[in-house]
Amino acid sequence: MPVSQIHFHEIGAVDSIVDLCGAAVALELLGWPEVHAAPPELGTGLVRTAHGTMPVPPPAVVELLAGKPVRPGGPPGEAVTPTGAALLAELAQVGPLPAHAAQRIGYGVGTSSWPDRPNVLRATLADPAEGGELSVLEANLDDATGQLVARAIDAALEAGALDAWATPITMKKGRPGVTVSALVEEPWRAAVTRVLFTETTTLGVRRRPVERDVLGREVQTVETRYGAVRVKVALLDGVEVGAQPEHDDCLARAREHGVALREVIAAALAAHRGGR
Repeated sequence: MPVSQIHFHEIGAVDSIVDLCGAAVALELLGWPEVHAAPPELGTGLVRTAHGTMPVPPPAVVELLAGKPVRPGGPPGEAVTPTGAALLAELAQVGPLPAHAAQRIGYGVGTSSWPDRPNVLRATLADPAEGGELSVLEANLDDATGQLVARAIDAALEAGALDAWATPITMKKGRPGVTVSALVEEPWRAAVTRVLFTETTTLGVRRRPVERDVLGREVQTVETRYGAVRVKVALLDGVEVGAQPEHDDCLARAREHGVALREVIAAALAAHRGGR
């Protein structure tokens, strides 16, 4: 809707502004990593607002978290505020937490007192766990358009797949087709399988367990003449073996300055090598 028709109601309160700006600053300082959150409990009872008494969860929370997995019930009162719901909806992949190796752990303590649990929010800075149970999901398609295949790949990644791709194949009666594949961790397998059923024309999804070896990874930010670009660095036993600028950053800088994408990529790699 037009900005002139937006009314912010209670979000102008100082605590809401601090929450939103603080979250943005924290993610910026961390290099904007992936954010995962377990499905939140929404709370129970009633809450007083500027518009009167409302049920918990209030309408704003329900609207903001539409399409995200949540858990009904929980402590008395608001366990998720509209501000918290907005942060989850915009920044986080909500669902089963992927396998990870915790590096730093922080806690935030709320002011409300709950009878059956501490009012504490925990945040963990972690690296993806090496290993873990992985599966490849596959579906053969001979009656799907390119648009459907592209959407299935995007939706699989949104649902938690580590990677997703399409491979041209020849099917029975010599018909050309495509195999849509996704690499998933076990907590995300059901969600990605559902995506392949709902977003494609397949009647069956195959799965097989796989193993993989992974390199260590870290993200560095370099300054180029086109602006800041994040570079993903691959490490083997702590030694750099490769570096790749983030595509989205390079594309944004290229559009801002009206230059070719490859020029920004080359500038980012040169800046990284110079800093190294």
